[in-house]
Amino acid sequence: MAIKNSGQAAAGALDDLIARAGELKAELVAFVQSSRFDRQLTARLMDAADDHGYLDEGQLV
Repeated sequence: MAIKNSGQAAAGALDDLIARAGELKAELVAFVQSSRFDRQLTARLMDAADDHGYLDEGQLV
């Protein structure tokens, strides 16, 4: 019984960590998209785009 409960607790903790990671990612994206970094971000995105202006997510990472 204790093993089952600890497994449920671990799953709940993992769910909490995943939710928090999502919140932090959203905050990070908002921060980078702020006017403070606009020029640098735009330049990097333009550099990463292909000749047609498309971005490949694999290249951005």
